[in-house]
Order: sequence, then structure tokens, then C-alpha cells
Amino acid sequence: MLFTVSDDGIFTANCELYILDKRNAAMQFIIDTGASITCCRAKELGTNLSEQEFIENSSPVKCLNGVLKEGENDRYSIKFYEVKLNKFKIGTSIILTDVPVWVTFDKRFYTCLLGQDIMNKLYYLHLKDTKSLFISDEINDLKAYIDKE
Repeated sequence: MLFTVSDDGIFTANCELYILDKRNAAMQFIIDTGASITCCRAKELGTNLSEQEFIENSSPVKCLNGVLKEGENDRYSIKFYEVKLNKFKIGTSIILTDVPVWVTFDKRFYTCLLGQDIMNKLYYLHLKDTKSLFISDEINDLKAYIDKE
């Protein structure tokens, strides 16, 4: 699957998220090879999630500050909770099963990021001086793409 960079210099991918057997959400993720986790706002999953449920269930938590300034009492970090997906579909052909996505209820977080936790399960190549990014779940697809170039 070949992605091209937007006018902003950003690669994006249309993704579908399945918590159970039905598609819960379809959204666009920014492909961020510098992000350690794949994350989005909880409200975008299309289900009625509450932060209190995550707290009561002692769900795994990650506090990240990325470009936010870290300060006393960690008030600048954003808290993310793990949601296990049955299926995560990238574009039209890449389907990953049993993967976590991290969600936040913090209004300061405004985008969806496709991070290294999922990218490390795939093969990808960004050729120098191009505005293209090739991503696949099959090594033979990557080899065929390289041979064409």
C-alpha cells in the first residue's frame, strides 16, 4: 500500500477499528514513526467509553507528554488507557488482529497517531527525496516495490 505525503508534509492512513465483531470507528491516522504508541481520543471509537470505567477496571495506563512541557505534579502529561481491538484495518488491505490502541479523554489531544507499536508489525519504506511511503504486512510486497523503483 503506497501513501503519499500531504501538502503539510504528513502521511495519513484511513483506518477502521473493531472492538468486537463490528466496525466501531473509521478515522484518519497520522503515520508518526516518532510516536511510541497508536492513540486517539476515546470519543472517536464510536462507543460510550467513560474514563471512570478504565479507572475502576485498573486498565493499563500510559502518561505521555510528547511536545507538551513537563511540569510539577505532571499536569502537562496526557493520560492514555489501553483498548484491545479485535481488528485494526489500515487502508484497504492491511488487517492486524488483537492489537491495542491507546485512548485519552484529555481535550488537549486532538489527533490520531499511528505509532511504532503497530508500525513495528509491518514492513515500511520511505525512499529519500520522495513524497511516498510504502507500507505492507507482506515482505514480498516490499521486495516487489523496491524492484520496481
